[in-house]
Amino acid sequence: MKKFLLILAAIVLLSLWCGAAAEEQTLTILFTHDMHSHLDCVTGENGKFGGLTRLKTLLDQRRAARPDALVVDGGDFSMGTLYKT
Repeated sequence: MKKFLLILAAIVLLSLWCGAAAEEQTLTILFTHDMHSHLDCVTGENGKFGGLTRLKTLLDQRRAARPDALVVDGGDFSMGTLYKT
């Protein structure tokens, strides 16, 4: 009986220890895709869009809020000529 209680106590303590170690984590992924060499900002009817300087500003703001953010680009950064207008 003593052995059973000792094993049961060890299991309970181990469960509590494992539960205490688990903490919620947040993963922030900043994702870009299909840039197609649009390096400059474009002004349209609804304002300004695109541009690498605007993208950098946005990424810097998000990284300031979430320093461990993962930045991923899905490809298609350059298509056609080196500089597309």
